[in-house]
Amino acid sequence: MAAYATLVSVMHTIEQIQLHPSPPISLDHKQVQSLTETITFLQGFLEVYPHDGTQEAYDLEGRIRDAAHAAEDVIESHIVDRIRGGSTSSHGENSNDLYQDLSKVIKDMDLIEKEVVEIKAKKEIQDDKLPTQYSILPVGSSTTSAPTSENIMEGLDDILIMDIVERLTGHPSKRQIIPIAGMGGIGKTTLARNVYAKSIIVEYFDICAWVTISQDYNVKEILLEIFSVQRKSRAAGKV
Repeated sequence: MAAYATLVSVMHTIEQIQLHPSPPISLDHKQVQSLTETITFLQGFLEVYPHDGTQEAYDLEGRIRDAAHAAEDVIESHIVDRIRGGSTSSHGENSNDLYQDLSKVIKDMDLIEKEVVEIKAKKEIQDDKLPTQYSILPVGSSTTSAPTSENIMEGLDDILIMDIVERLTGHPSKRQIIPIAGMGGIGKTTLARNVYAKSIIVEYFDICAWVTISQDYNVKEILLEIFSVQRKSRAAGKV
């Protein structure tokens, strides 16, 4: 994803300047904070909301990519100017120009962020209207049962399920933690149930366990619950 990669590149550039013992340019603290917060927000959006193939999605991703490129270009061009100018350049004048140029970029990115907030709100409202046959497991439930293939929500997007399955099984050398975020009641647990119950997941992983973690969790209880699930699976000949 070009837009995401560009955002990562900008963050890396900013971090390199901040960590440098003698940076060639000085970035305004408030501007850096605003820029990094917006970039982090947009990265989160691109991670959680996959590209749906619509023209609107293409246009939005293009605007995010272009804005990130612009921010990086501003920073890098001022670094080059500072290095070329050496001691003959005016540090105060350069800093003022950098501040003005970054202000324009930050303004553009803020507009994109506002648009993304509206898109997320619409998306969550649409998802909340999806038909579901199952309720979300109660937070802090002391007893949980592993989902079965019968717990399939009608109308669930198979493409999204397979995308998660591919991410889990496509990188055998890496640990994958895939967050499923969103408002309550949109079917996050049901989505996880469907992925868990997929035959390819059952066959791919030697050990599978299903647990529910509340906000006030106890690590010991979680581990005991996982061990309990494994003992039952072994007894049933599933592991």
